[in-house]
Amino acid sequence: MNSDRICVNCGTSIAELLSRHRVGCKECYVVFRSEIAEILRREQGFSLRPTHSPLTVTDGESIRDHLETLLSEAISREEYEIAAKLRDQINALKRSPSNV
Repeated sequence: MNSDRICVNCGTSIAELLSRHRVGCKECYVVFRSEIAEILRREQGFSLRPTHSPLTVTDGESIRDHLETLLSEAISREEYEIAAKLRDQINALKRSPSNV
């Protein structure tokens, strides 16, 4: 992992991402894809499936749409703790000034 990496769009560094577990903008999802995947695996108990590309950002809605799909899947598997975390992430995105 390159500890000097930063998002050129918002200036968020990898150190900030790892300490806050928050991105600065939608481009951070592309720049820090592997780190975000690891945080999701470690903190929320699931890993990204290779058949999905949840962190590939083409527009502001794609992240939220994918999180909503993951939320539905977690509910159908009765994984309510994961579902609650996903719900909170979706709500945070809805409140985000950048409307990611």
